[in-house]
Amino acid sequence: MNFKKESAYQRKTKPKLLNRRSLVVDKDKILKSDLSFLYTDPQDSNDNSCHPLPVLIRMVEVAVKCVDLAFFIFNDELFLNYLYEFAKNNQNVKIRILTTHDGTKNVYKQFFELTSLSNIKHRFVNGAGRYGCVHEKMLVCDQKMIFLGSYNLSQSSAENNFECGIFTKHETFVTDAQAHFNKVWAYDS
Repeated sequence: MNFKKESAYQRKTKPKLLNRRSLVVDKDKILKSDLSFLYTDPQDSNDNSCHPLPVLIRMVEVAVKCVDLAFFIFNDELFLNYLYEFAKNNQNVKIRILTTHDGTKNVYKQFFELTSLSNIKHRFVNGAGRYGCVHEKMLVCDQKMIFLGSYNLSQSSAENNFECGIFTKHETFVTDAQAHFNKVWAYDS
């Protein structure tokens, strides 16, 4: 194979990687809103005011009963570590995770350590056919609020990709999404 080296121009114009630990997002303002548009912009590391990751973490932080997560890729170590600490310290909050086997690659150890906690249940669910899978990206909190979009729980979604999603507390929307999650959860793969 013949790999080309980056030119000085390519190195100079390459987007700077995002420091996910220092995202500045008004999470509480978003959680108070009825509807918010969230997105990632890998070309502009300074534009992180609507980044989904801090909002997803804040949604988990305010949970008092249950958190349901359905994500195609579930291997963001920052989120996994946060969720583990939250679940360990909040045993009364029930957490359910839907994903596919491939969605946890590279972090099997952390994922299974997380799912070993008594208040966390997980299911690997496959769709139809050879490549069918859980391709959804949603988090439902206390059956009162939801994030839904293209954003996976992965470093790539957080730092490299253009992603978007919505946060809403619209009652009908949340109820329908929760019903869908429950239906998929009931499938046995």
